[in-house]
Amino acid sequence: MLTSTKLPDTAFSTNRYTACPCIRHADGYYYVLYLERRSPRHYFETHVTCSNNLRNWEISAANTALRADGLSEGINASDPKLVQCDGKTRLYLTVGHQLTWMNMKRAVYPGSLDEFLQSWHKQPGVPDWEAAARPR
Repeated sequence: MLTSTKLPDTAFSTNRYTACPCIRHADGYYYVLYLERRSPRHYFETHVTCSNNLRNWEISAANTALRADGLSEGINASDPKLVQCDGKTRLYLTVGHQLTWMNMKRAVYPGSLDEFLQSWHKQPGVPDWEAAARPR
């Protein structure tokens, strides 16, 4: 049986809308794919961030990870799920209108899950200053 313990002061981005996280671990880092509301237009994209301690987060310079593309995908690309199978990474996500309809989509990355995650941080990212400023 697995157990979990809440870590104090480990929230990510309480200063803006973030939702629908998918967290994975690779090579000493925690990677989170999460939904972020973009302004001024009302739409939602999936972004990637990573941390080696779940307190200090670095937002990938390669973002945006998933974005709705055209009328058939609405205003939302969210709820990513990652699965490694046969040496490839399969990414499942939803697209839609956020309130009235949604569709499932699938994409395939030609490498392992670890390679997929690490590809988002090949170049230095941007520190999430809100998390870094939180008192310890």
